[in-house]
Amino acid sequence: MRKLIVLSFITVDGVIQAPYLDEFLDKVLDEELREPFDLLLGRKTFEIFASYWPYHEEQGPGPGINNATKYVASNTLNSHDWKKSVFLKGDVAEEVRKLKQRDGLVIYIYGSGNLIQTLLKYDLIDAFWLKICPITLPTLRSAREK
Repeated sequence: MRKLIVLSFITVDGVIQAPYLDEFLDKVLDEELREPFDLLLGRKTFEIFASYWPYHEEQGPGPGINNATKYVASNTLNSHDWKKSVFLKGDVAEEVRKLKQRDGLVIYIYGSGNLIQTLLKYDLIDAFWLKICPITLPTLRSAREK
């Protein structure tokens, strides 16, 4: 059975955020991504990644995001030119359950907060590798209340 691991950068107040890279975090990421992996992404995170990664050569010791199979949970997208993109159809929890039962590489999830909530509900996540940023980011709601 394949493992499903959440790799998230999160602030202390719970905002999932792109990383603030420094030398230490760069080494941590290189180690995590050294071995081949697949990705599971929600639509929003996929669109962010797809606007950048297909057009950039990757650095680092591992095979990289461009070589990973990208499984995408989306009700609105069903294709994309980024190589090795696979769009899940129907019940995402059931599709992920089937995906985990197949032989294959570890599956990482980046970002994709809504997808993570769904997968938690169905107990489909095996581990969390969190990088907690020691900052807080105000939400739009709290900014409007001021």
